[in-house]
Amino acid sequence: MTLIENINNGQYELDDLENYLSAGNAIVLYNRMREIIDKKITNPSIVQALINISGRREQTLEDKMLGFYTVGDFALATLKKLGIDLTSLKEYTRLDSFEKELIDELAESGDL
Repeated sequence: MTLIENINNGQYELDDLENYLSAGNAIVLYNRMREIIDKKITNPSIVQALINISGRREQTLEDKMLGFYTVGDFALATLKKLGIDLTSLKEYTRLDSFEKELIDELAESGDL
């Protein structure tokens, strides 16, 4: 069974989910973030892993996700959907107002 199938079937432990967040593959990261949102997982180590990923906002092939969104954008939107205050995160405070609006729109959209 693939990692994505394991996540989709709920066949993982919390530690596995945290370890999966260290993978570089954007598709796998997207599926993990969706699972975290769906299960409302706010474990401190998961939240910290998402904060670490939020810095990955370069338009590189590895970090690019949907359209012009990056892995970092999806991580910030995931944190927002979990109720984390983004204004306390340095990766969020570095964004200009347009970029912050994009994160807000992504968090409110059905894409995540």
